[in-house]
Amino acid sequence: MPLPITCATEALCQCVSAFAEHFSKPQRKYFATVLLALLLCEERRTLTALLRRILDARSLSGLSRFFGRAPWSQEEVAQTWRKRFDPQVRPLVLAAHQQKEQTRPKRRGRPKATVVTGYLLLDDSTHPKSKGRKMGGLGRHWSSTQKAQVSGHSLFQALYVLEGRQCPLSPKM
Repeated sequence: MPLPITCATEALCQCVSAFAEHFSKPQRKYFATVLLALLLCEERRTLTALLRRILDARSLSGLSRFFGRAPWSQEEVAQTWRKRFDPQVRPLVLAAHQQKEQTRPKRRGRPKATVVTGYLLLDDSTHPKSKGRKMGGLGRHWSSTQKAQVSGHSLFQALYVLEGRQCPLSPKM
């Protein structure tokens, strides 16, 4: 059942306000619509599926323009995410270091430095475009699913995970 955008949680509203500087007022509405729809969508995440989840959603063409032609920079949004991520995890990392120091067995000599492990998850997916001839960024790439070189896009994505928090890094073609 579609939900009105006003059912957004406080955390979602904080997220929208944190990134508000990168969007115009109409774009902020689309941004909020997309975030809420991504949280609620239980089917394939197509534009029409996202719009079905939100009651007062914008038009399909407007949502398509938001992703394709709107003058906002994914690089700046990723940098803002990273600027928010670092201060949020710093106290968690310091607490983890202190906890490891306290549980470390007592031995003679200088104690070894504690280590808090973060994970960097990488994905370099190839998206075949068999019918695309004049698409931007189209090239020949190895596809591990088709075991051959295919015409398409190669998208490199990364996610940094530290102390239960996640920070997506900017995707690269």
